[in-house]
Amino acid sequence: MDTPSVRLPQFGTGEVARILGVEVWRIQSYLDSPKYQITPAGQLGSGRGFRRVFDETDVYRLGIADYLVRDGFSYKYISKALQQLEDEDLLGPFDSEGQELDRVYVLIGGEENLQVKRIERDKTIEDLAKRFKSPSLYLLDINKIIIEIQKRIREIQKRMKG
Repeated sequence: MDTPSVRLPQFGTGEVARILGVEVWRIQSYLDSPKYQITPAGQLGSGRGFRRVFDETDVYRLGIADYLVRDGFSYKYISKALQQLEDEDLLGPFDSEGQELDRVYVLIGGEENLQVKRIERDKTIEDLAKRFKSPSLYLLDINKIIIEIQKRIREIQKRMKG
């Protein structure tokens, strides 16, 4: 019995830039620089003028990178943080049963010893400081970032259909 394939949304570089509210050159710099180690899901063609194709997790990963850049983190820090986030961490705020997933992460340490750990939202800074014993803690609310990106994706898809 064959099941129909589901077509997942894919976006070009310009669409990703509009979704994230950034210039196209910024997206290209994340991708062209080996520093960030971000690659899109696919590519149409090769050589000059090829078209990059992004799926939603690519857009979320780029959105998180941009969020961290705007908060002043270095490319090394961002690259190490993104490498520790699995695609399943970026699937959105709901699981396959429709239950909301609360994805808050704490980034612990600096560029050389960075760790990314999932935490419960109700933890206080004092709780985290005791648990992780690090002078450097940063809370990354992935749900907040993903929900905003999903909202922008829906707005852009509406405009394209309408």
